Amino acid sequence: MNLREYALTFCTPNMCAREMAYFEGERLVGIGLVDVTPRALSSIYFFYHPEVAASSLGVASVLFEIEWARRMGCTHLYLGYRVSNCPSTAYKAQYGPHELLYGRPGADTEPVWR
Repeated sequence: MNLREYALTFCTPNMCAREMAYFEGERLVGIGLVDVTPRALSSIYFFYHPEVAASSLGVASVLFEIEWARRMGCTHLYLGYRVSNCPSTAYKAQYGPHELLYGRPGADTEPVWR
């Protein structure tokens, strides 16, 4: 990826994207990125300062997004993929309902959802 492709992919303003900032006093400790659509929110990414890891800011962010979606009349909050054996996505198992994709379907194979 060259500099122009990077800029077009990651630096172009997106009218649907929102940035949520989390503060501890006046100190910025976390940022959440969320896409807003007419019927759903899509949680893109959340990152936080390592010193506040024990505060579970990611969980707080999900709970805030659930309430935000309710207030907006959205029917869904999409948390993105949960990757098995990936510690940074394991928290997603706490929320439901959700679907799990088993196996890795090929071009000629239908996915198995459970």
